[in-house]
Amino acid sequence: MKELRCFLRLGAVLAVVAASLSLAACGGANNGGSEAGGAAPTPPKMASAPAVKKPAPVSKPAAITTSSASGSGSGLLFTGGPAEGSPAPHFDLSRVGSSGKLSLASLKGKVALVNFWATWCNPCVHEMPDLEKLHKQFGKQGLVVVGITEPPQDSAAEVATVRKAKGITYPLLTANPAVTKAYSATAIPQSYLVGRNGKLIKSVTGEPAPTAAAYWTPLIRKALASS
Repeated sequence: MKELRCFLRLGAVLAVVAASLSLAACGGANNGGSEAGGAAPTPPKMASAPAVKKPAPVSKPAAITTSSASGSGSGLLFTGGPAEGSPAPHFDLSRVGSSGKLSLASLKGKVALVNFWATWCNPCVHEMPDLEKLHKQFGKQGLVVVGITEPPQDSAAEVATVRKAKGITYPLLTANPAVTKAYSATAIPQSYLVGRNGKLIKSVTGEPAPTAAAYWTPLIRKALASS
């Protein structure tokens, strides 16, 4: 009996010791992270989003200029009016500031520089002294410069004011919608050089560079030399 009691008592002691060891092991496992390494667990890495490339800046298109057919490179815009080499559209228009009319047919055999303009158009008014210079320089050789405006945008009084201020002596005429349409004069200043045979030599929209006189002089000389 004594041996049995000792065996049972020893078993109880061993059970207590085993329980104590189990508790100690659990406590160590719980505190092992900080006691063993002294550092908090490293959080998982997050996948970073791919870098977004900014779109390349769009460059502005270069300014487009149109050279004349003669290769002067003056940056002039050609009109969509009558084609060069075709007969210039007919006109028979009233003079501004004087009586009577002037027709294109009456200028046959001469070289005509027909200029559509307006009193409120700064480039138009700016080039008028150059056109007057051409009129005087080549008038005796057969050149006639003709200025055409269209009412009601320009009254006779407004045209007279500009004529006096710029010293214009070449004929100024009043257009009508039919003539404006025939010449496609939708942008001004717009000029047409008409040869002795009544055919269109050159058409230009805008004030020529460097000046109207410098641009038109060689073309006028060539036109006057032609039969």
